[in-house]
Amino acid sequence: MMILAISVMSVCLMCPLMSFAAILLFKNSGSEIIAVWLQTTALNFPMALCWQIFFAGPFVRNVFGFFCRKK
Repeated sequence: MMILAISVMSVCLMCPLMSFAAILLFKNSGSEIIAVWLQTTALNFPMALCWQIFFAGPFVRNVFGFFCRKK
């Protein structure tokens, strides 16, 4: 449960921040920057959460587990 909580909290922090960076770099939002940011965050959040829980998180834990194995 602790691993899941850490994964969810990292997505809750990173998804809005990275969505904001993406709209600044790639979208011409003009005066509707908050609306575009909220829409982009809402569209990115489910995919980011699934990616973190099912693919990236287990992969990184296995890689670090392999290299940081106690002997």
